[in-house]
Amino acid sequence: MGTEIDTHNVRDSIIRFVFGNQGLLYDLSLEDTKLWRINKQQGGRSAAPPRPYTLDGLKPMPDPSALPAPPSQNTPRTSIDLHQPAGLEPVSIAKPWGRELWFTGVEARGESLVQTSSGQIPLSQYLAMGRERVCNGRELLLLKILEPNPAPILGNLYLEAHRSKHEVYVVTHVDESAWPDGVGAVRLGANQRLRHQFADDEAFRRAFLSAVRDYEAIRRAADEGTHVDPQAEIAKREAMEAFTELVSVRPGDVVNVPPWQPHSLQHGVRVVELQTPTFERLIISFAQPVLTQEHWDSDEAIMGLDLAPPAPPDVVPVAQGIEQIGRFGDIAAWRVRIGPHRSMNLDFLPHYAACICLSGSVTANGLTRHVEQACLIPHAALPLTLTNPTAEPTVCLVAGPAATTAPD
Repeated sequence: MGTEIDTHNVRDSIIRFVFGNQGLLYDLSLEDTKLWRINKQQGGRSAAPPRPYTLDGLKPMPDPSALPAPPSQNTPRTSIDLHQPAGLEPVSIAKPWGRELWFTGVEARGESLVQTSSGQIPLSQYLAMGRERVCNGRELLLLKILEPNPAPILGNLYLEAHRSKHEVYVVTHVDESAWPDGVGAVRLGANQRLRHQFADDEAFRRAFLSAVRDYEAIRRAADEGTHVDPQAEIAKREAMEAFTELVSVRPGDVVNVPPWQPHSLQHGVRVVELQTPTFERLIISFAQPVLTQEHWDSDEAIMGLDLAPPAPPDVVPVAQGIEQIGRFGDIAAWRVRIGPHRSMNLDFLPHYAACICLSGSVTANGLTRHVEQACLIPHAALPLTLTNPTAEPTVCLVAGPAATTAPD
C-alpha cells in the first residue's frame, strides 16, 4: 500500500478475489482478516440479519451492495488520517420495544458512520483502510444505546440469554412517566427464592420451561388474531416472569450481564451498552411479536441457564477519577470523571479506545464530544488524552481491549 490512504485508494488493499460456481464469493485483505459474502437475492441485500460464520474469528460483514460505490476518478480525493480520532455517528434501529442506536454496528439492518476531518464514510470502509492501524488487529467492540418505550410491557426487551456474549449496561436515564420514583428495573437472573422451593435445579428448569410454553401458546394465539382473555394473558405472563428476578436500577448504576444469565431491560430505562463483538442470542420469551425470527429458543436457553445469582458489577477504582466498571474477555470498560478544565492521560489502552460522553462535554485527542456522542481513537492515534473543556464536571465511558495488567 502507499503512504497515503484516501477514498480513491481505500479499496487498493484488496489483493485477492475468490470465485465459486455462483461468481464472486469473497475479497481478502492482508490487514483485514474478514470475509465479505455477496448475497444476490433481492438485489444483493440480505432478507434476514446475517448469522455468525462457524470459523473462529469470522463475523458477519455488511452486504457490499449497501456500501457506497467506489468514487470515480473525477471525484475529489478525501484523505483519512488514521492518526486522528474519528467521530462515531450512530444508526437508529427500530425495535418492537423501542430503538437501538448503534455506534459501532455493521449489519444488514444498518451500519454506523465514521465522521473524520475529511468527511463521513461507512464504518466498514473505515476499518478496511487498515485494521492494524485502526484496531491493532483486534475486533471492534459493540457500543450502543438502548432506548425502550416507556409503556409497560410494550417497552420490555426480550427475555433472553447468550451462549458467549457478555454485556455491560450503564443506566443513563429512567423515564419518570414509567417509574415516578426514578427507580427503574432490569430482569436479571433466576428467582433464588422460588428456585429453592424445588427439589433440585432440574425441577426448577422444567417448571420454568412449562410456564414459558404456556405463555407462548397464548402469545401466539394473540399474534395470530385470536381473541385472548386479557386476564388470562396477564396470569400466564406473571407466572412465567416469577422464575426470574426483577432488579432495581437508578441512573449511574452498572449492570453486568454474563453469558447464560436470563435478562430483560425493562420499559423506560435507557442505557449505554458495551458488549463483546459476538452476534448471538437465545430468546426465552417476549410479550410482543419477534421480528427477526419466527421461533423462541426457550428449550436450549432454559436448559443452559446459569441459575446461580449473577455476580454484582465489578466496579474497581484504579486511579483518581477512573473506575473500571467491567472486564469481559480481553475488553475492559472504565468510567472517567474529569473536573472542570482538567485533563487525564489514559496510557493503559494498547490497541484502540471507544469513548462516549455521559454528561457535560469531553475532548478526546482534540475531538470534542457532548452528551451521548461517541468517538473512536484508532491504534495509530494512541495514547488517549481526555480534557474537560467546560466549567462543569464531566463523565464519560472509555472501553477497549485492555492491557494484561490494570492501570496504576
